[in-house]
Amino acid sequence: MEAALFFLLATSLAATSQAYQSHLLPHSGGGAATSAARHLHHKKISCSSWRLAVETNNTNLTLAGDGKDIWVFDLDETALSELDYYSLPDVAFGAKEYNSTKKEEYQKKGTTPALPAVLELYKELVPLGFKIVFLSASSETNRESRVSNLKKQTSEHGTSSLTYKSKKRTELVEAGYRILGNMGDQWSDISSSNPGNRAFKLPNPMYYVS
Repeated sequence: MEAALFFLLATSLAATSQAYQSHLLPHSGGGAATSAARHLHHKKISCSSWRLAVETNNTNLTLAGDGKDIWVFDLDETALSELDYYSLPDVAFGAKEYNSTKKEEYQKKGTTPALPAVLELYKELVPLGFKIVFLSASSETNRESRVSNLKKQTSEHGTSSLTYKSKKRTELVEAGYRILGNMGDQWSDISSSNPGNRAFKLPNPMYYVS
């Protein structure tokens, strides 16, 4: 796909100094989904993921046409689906202990497939005039393979994910961009400062990021 249709800001895959925390959802007491629901209830977060299909088809937006209207996508389990990784026997859909080294080795291969519904949305947004930003807390060491992976699929690492992504969105806004849409599979993707005019939470039954 031509570079003009693939807009990846330099800060999108930037790294900071420490590792963010990824937590497997516990499988006891009713399963991962129940545990996740209890966690969200404890945090007093009301999930509105059911609105995704309706809201993403609501395109009654007026773009300024100055190249500053952007749509932000998280990477893992949003733009890209790592289901093939989680289906590996030694990962077992999150039933086994999380191994960050193994996860990074998988990502370095650059073969992660796109999440079909999100890819379809991406293809609809580009002709409308949106600039697309992929915002990830992935390791800086995997930047090249991850960018290459994204290109194929679309033919400050370590502070908390919430703090990091909020900071990067703020930088985008301060640079004059308008975040009209923001999509991720973690609440940290769409919470805190400058979440966007519309934010969409995708379900992730396997883990949450704090």
